Amino acid sequence: RDRAHLLLIELGQAAHSAVETVNARHAVDDLVAGRRTWAEMLRCDLALSEAADRMFEYSGNIAVLDRNGRSKGIQALDQAVQDHGADILVVDHLQKVAHRPGRTAIHCKELAVATKATVIAATVVTDVGIGSRRLRPEHLVDAAAITHESDIEIVLNDKLQVVSRTHSAFDSVRAETFRSKVIFTIEKNRRGLSGVDLEFERDFAHRRFKPSGGFVAERLVDNVSVHE
Repeated sequence: RDRAHLLLIELGQAAHSAVETVNARHAVDDLVAGRRTWAEMLRCDLALSEAADRMFEYSGNIAVLDRNGRSKGIQALDQAVQDHGADILVVDHLQKVAHRPGRTAIHCKELAVATKATVIAATVVTDVGIGSRRLRPEHLVDAAAITHESDIEIVLNDKLQVVSRTHSAFDSVRAETFRSKVIFTIEKNRRGLSGVDLEFERDFAHRRFKPSGGFVAERLVDNVSVHE
């Protein structure tokens, strides 16, 4: 199943027709459902065969751990880096690591400093954040520890939700283009610019965001100073 997700990402990167791509995704669905084998799938679909060749170049370097429940604790993070010699550790999400609030974020920073590994961590939001029009760093669970310890902090928001209505109220076609976009706001950047709003298009059929994003041109709402 994990390799199937990687295969879809590679398929999204390739330049194939819409029909070829849809047929290839259906073949991956059949693989996940157990209706065909890897050999059968790759033999009958050139687009998938090419995507698989690219995927197999790196998939052996990826290890997925503890997918079925809560982590055994922060020591499991240390063990993962040690056992696999990982250069990058992805924690999804911080609150699944069994420990007292805030400590996991602190330990991730200590682990990164000690091992030189890059640690990328997701976190959940508070009830207040869920009810807010625009998510900001203060809406994250364990916000103080995360903001203090992180080198880079990025918050995601749906563009249609956070763009000023002056850009969409009288233009339904333009508003519809906002629906597929997600805003990546660099809220903190210890070594560069912060307060930067970037936008990327969803491509969740291929388990990714399209990498060719850009700067946000429209005005965004702010929970503190701009209300609509």
